Amino acid sequence: MKIDSMGRTNIDVYEMRRFILGEIKKWYSHLLSDSRFPINDVTLWDQAYMTASMFKASVAALCLEEEKYQDYIDRPREIKWSILGVQYDKLGLAEKALNPSFIDWYRNGTNVVDEKIKKVIEEDFALGNEIYRDETGIYFIAPENIYGKKVDGDIGLYKMNDNLSDIQKKIIECFKLFNGEVFPSIYITEPSRGTMNIAYLIENAKENFLKPVFPKSNNLVEEYFQETEYNDEFKVICDICKVRLAEDDKVEKLNLCSICKERKNEIERTKLNDEYKETIWTGELQDKNRRIALVTMKFELDEWLNGNMVNTMLISDYDMRNISNDLKNDLKKNEIKTNESAIGSILYKTDLPPIPLKKYAESILLERSIGDRWEKLLKDELGDNIDFENRKIKWNEVKKSEKQIEFLSKILLQFVTRKNPSPARFRRIWETTEEFFVDIENHMMDILEISKSRNVRIKWNKVIEEDKYKGREFEYKGLNFLSDAKGNLYLISSIEKAIPIISKEKKENEEIYSQITNNEGNWITNEIIEMIDVSNNNKCKVELKNPKYISYKPYLSIINPTPISWQFIVPAEYVPKLIKKVQHKYDEEFKYVKGKLPLHIGVVFQDYKKPLYIGIKALRNIRRDIDNWDSIDKEISGERLKQMSDAAINNSNSDCESRTELKRYYSLYPLNNGGKGDYSFYIKPNKQPMELKSVDKAKDTEKYLIYPNTIDFEYLDVNTRRNDICYDTEKANRNKIVAKYKQNRPYTWEEWETFNEFYDYFKGKERKTKLQTMVNLIYSKLSDWQDNSSLKCFILSAFINIFELNDAESKNKFARILGENKWGNIESLCDKKFRIKLHKFLDMYDFWHNGLKEI
Repeated sequence: MKIDSMGRTNIDVYEMRRFILGEIKKWYSHLLSDSRFPINDVTLWDQAYMTASMFKASVAALCLEEEKYQDYIDRPREIKWSILGVQYDKLGLAEKALNPSFIDWYRNGTNVVDEKIKKVIEEDFALGNEIYRDETGIYFIAPENIYGKKVDGDIGLYKMNDNLSDIQKKIIECFKLFNGEVFPSIYITEPSRGTMNIAYLIENAKENFLKPVFPKSNNLVEEYFQETEYNDEFKVICDICKVRLAEDDKVEKLNLCSICKERKNEIERTKLNDEYKETIWTGELQDKNRRIALVTMKFELDEWLNGNMVNTMLISDYDMRNISNDLKNDLKKNEIKTNESAIGSILYKTDLPPIPLKKYAESILLERSIGDRWEKLLKDELGDNIDFENRKIKWNEVKKSEKQIEFLSKILLQFVTRKNPSPARFRRIWETTEEFFVDIENHMMDILEISKSRNVRIKWNKVIEEDKYKGREFEYKGLNFLSDAKGNLYLISSIEKAIPIISKEKKENEEIYSQITNNEGNWITNEIIEMIDVSNNNKCKVELKNPKYISYKPYLSIINPTPISWQFIVPAEYVPKLIKKVQHKYDEEFKYVKGKLPLHIGVVFQDYKKPLYIGIKALRNIRRDIDNWDSIDKEISGERLKQMSDAAINNSNSDCESRTELKRYYSLYPLNNGGKGDYSFYIKPNKQPMELKSVDKAKDTEKYLIYPNTIDFEYLDVNTRRNDICYDTEKANRNKIVAKYKQNRPYTWEEWETFNEFYDYFKGKERKTKLQTMVNLIYSKLSDWQDNSSLKCFILSAFINIFELNDAESKNKFARILGENKWGNIESLCDKKFRIKLHKFLDMYDFWHNGLKEI
């Protein structure tokens, strides 16, 4: 049923809907859905939006299948929902772009397409509402009866019902903007009572991209590519879209089809005069050393989206050991109500009216597990004694098995005390991570602390007179210029690179920046300069008169922020400051889940003149897509765990009492290699329970598992260097065979602190030459003495002699840049660990010298 079929009025119902949603979001986003601590971590907007979305999808299900009406009325707790995923590779589109103009076009294009799909699902057919959007596509909560044929394999995904082909056709039509370059994969999850099944879609996104749904057409080539099909002038494949033919252009740098050429011209026309918008020219992004940095920031959200990590947060913190034993006995009794049971005190806290305990157990266990991973766990443990179809547990049979009773008491207690993985809570999680990136984007200028006078583009009005020089790119003494169709000329190199070249006389930069701030151009030379056309080497003389300044933002988004990641380009010299500010912001916003919500930062340095697609492909590698969290776990002591937690929480303005309270409910971590915790929970339904303990109760000698935040980097001195970014599947570190001396990467945020100490130690001129000597020596000895135990003794002596470490204080100071408090700690390292320290020393040198040219 389409809303259009309900009749026309003078009221635009779509516009009214958008207005109401926008206003309600403003009001409700600042209110809590529940005032009771600690379940008050979901906003009223999240709760209201997801409730309304689920209701909308249920109504749509009834419109599609009226026979369900009585079932929905009689058994509302059995209503289920599916997730509709429209998936396509947005990162892949960015990788196609060979220059920033196309990056900008594809990024904006994905936004336009997503909004069109949203309109089709939410308004035209009113199936449900958008609940999630990232670089893999856009996702909606949808009726349970829209799925059709099951996809091959046991991944819980379905094609769309054949009876809904009109909807699928409309979705595909949204992709006409891409002119046949990409089509979507459209999949439906198995119906369930929640939204956790969205994880199946996201986990299988890469495989799903390879199975797109094409429009039903007798001749796709004629529909999308008829312009070039029979044109003899078009002889090569377009360098950008890779699907259309282009003329073999001997003048331009790129062979472009007519569509891509128009896209490029359109972007450059609009961007040249855009005030306070992102730049699309790498010349404006270059730093003082001609370097740019491509950055990816990525949350590992898989274990949050499937609900596993929600099991490490509580709504109650009673003595679970005693309650578990008492609950096991309660479940053996025939007649007992919840308020009389071992969990009565917990349920009383949540204001649940008394009902029979077994009825409550059936309700909470079956309702919250139907259609997801927990259903399989319950079936595996209880076998025929659980009946999901009729929502019953065969208690008389279960009581005969001590193992099954113990399992039921344990899983029931977990479901009662953990945070409920509700649709609203999931929405709050991914809204929070996306807002983290959006906030960084909105405050990027403050984060980088770049002077406004540095971020200006100079425009000279109508100084190009001859038509043959209009709409061309020029170079003058290493500076880049661009002319438009009106004869205006623009500087598209950074102003700091331009000052020494086009200033009329030698002045202090501060004086010139002051003129720029005051919108004055007297500092620019009045002499005629001779520019070179970069395409054909023709010379063009121009007088730089009557300059005007256009402000821009000195960064370029490769993709827009999503709940999972954000990729962008900044001047390389600001990367250390960016990392520091991001770390601080993370500690402020995610301090109680640090070690459970890993954020990975990857940086690729390159010369601004190098092909940008090389850096973007390297960025895809350094993004570090992992298959499972076991590859990134790290064992640390209870002492280190408390230090990590305290360091993050110290950024908080909350009082000590609320910190302690919040730790009890949010900062629980699994013990490793034995040990008893306060809770024994199934964190992953397909694995055995793990012992959990609050960080406040951790003992120094206990061993815990965390999932740390990490940083990796690479300097692309040659194009093939991107191949060094290759991670082992088991531990997600650099592959030691591919990258021999880079196997320490990525580094945890705690390990990264020594990178800053390295810079502070070697930034002075007097130590730079000595450092180069030491680095050359380390490389040669690591290669020559691969298994020689004398390496440590030799290198330590070299450290002492080259850096003149003549006393204990100087030795200890040097030891700190290697991550040790005392020189003696380095001397006592085994050969293997000492080599790891040397690799780190080389990495720190690589970052500061090769990547940033700072030392």
